[in-house]
Amino acid sequence: MISDFVLQRQAVTRYVRDALQSAVDKQKENADKRGRKHTVSFTTGERVLLSTTGIRDSAVINLGANKLAPRFIGPFTVLKVIGDTYTLDIPTSLRLHPTFYV
Repeated sequence: MISDFVLQRQAVTRYVRDALQSAVDKQKENADKRGRKHTVSFTTGERVLLSTTGIRDSAVINLGANKLAPRFIGPFTVLKVIGDTYTLDIPTSLRLHPTFYV
């Protein structure tokens, strides 16, 4: 009786694990199809602008309304490149982490 219950639970666990893995594989396949085709790569020493999308308002010069805030800030110098992440020379007054994923 107990062993039947354990066997049933193990079968359900295997089924759920396989279903989750199948879903992950399908999502990866779909993401790989669309991909990030138009990414630009930068090298150390280049100067880049940083998009203010996703950056809290206090880090960007606040002119009283969000629609008046700049869309990009910078330019900042690229200090280090690791894969798709870039470390920028950002002043500490902005209170932002200097590493960004592109």
